[in-house]
Amino acid sequence: MSDPKSKKIVISNLDDKTLTVALVDGEIDMISVRRDNFKVGNIYVGKVTEVVKNIKACFVHITPDTKCFLAQDDCPDKQLPVSGTELVVRVKKDGNDIKLPACTTKLLKNEEEILNKAKTRTIYTCLYKAKKDYIKFLNSVPFEEISDIITDRQDVFDDIRESLPEYVPLLRMYSDERLSLINLFSLREKTERLLKKKVWLDNGAYLVIEHTEAFDVIDVNSGKYDKKTDSKESLLGINSRAAIEAARQIRLRNLSGIILIDFINMEKEETGVISGLLKEEFKKDPLKPKVIDFTPLCICEITRPKKNRSLWEMFYEKVSD
Repeated sequence: MSDPKSKKIVISNLDDKTLTVALVDGEIDMISVRRDNFKVGNIYVGKVTEVVKNIKACFVHITPDTKCFLAQDDCPDKQLPVSGTELVVRVKKDGNDIKLPACTTKLLKNEEEILNKAKTRTIYTCLYKAKKDYIKFLNSVPFEEISDIITDRQDVFDDIRESLPEYVPLLRMYSDERLSLINLFSLREKTERLLKKKVWLDNGAYLVIEHTEAFDVIDVNSGKYDKKTDSKESLLGINSRAAIEAARQIRLRNLSGIILIDFINMEKEETGVISGLLKEEFKKDPLKPKVIDFTPLCICEITRPKKNRSLWEMFYEKVSD
């Protein structure tokens, strides 16, 4: 019988980001990356600095250097305020190279208490700080599945000890200067593999994962298999392994929206096997992707809800301060 406490949680710095992973048998089973200036969920006393009626929006500074986009529908009574108005806003979406962070006046949590607090605070005050991402990560994993929580950051260690006292028996501070925590578990290499376009399968086949503005595409390639000599059963085996790995990559990379998987040609009854396999694998995904259909060209259409940014975006797109 396998040990039910199978997940080892590791939290460390990777370049300018906080990396949190759950490892099962040494491989990444869950992953989250956040820059330390991540502000989504925080609530501020902001100041309206510009109103643009033709786009039905205004811009709010939540710090002297951080400007947010506030749509008219997210304003009080859905009315645009005048420039200079002080507003209590919650950051609901972070920004990137193209878009500013987005905010709303809908606070969701302890609204009355926060608004009362705001009456005695000046602009740019942070009235509420959202939980750190690694705290949310830990809360998303059943306690009974965690074997260890290891970090080399004192602030993380102290925060978990204070925020989640029940996790203290599992918590361990790593402090070996000869070998970093990232190197101990080869986390840079394992994370970078999740960012590559090509993903090799253990049977010699491979996936190519590409992003477009409209959808994500996963192309299944037979690789080292010889299509002239291999039987249909072998090709079905390739597609089966590809389906399992594709489901894993979709979850770990946090792909969303429309996802197309281009499988190697199959008969109709074989697409039913692959569809069933995908549905079973998607049960492991908290966002529950849906298999829509197979086209006549063996392209599987999938949808997955959008929650947070993709792993690629977290690593490579600049987050607005």
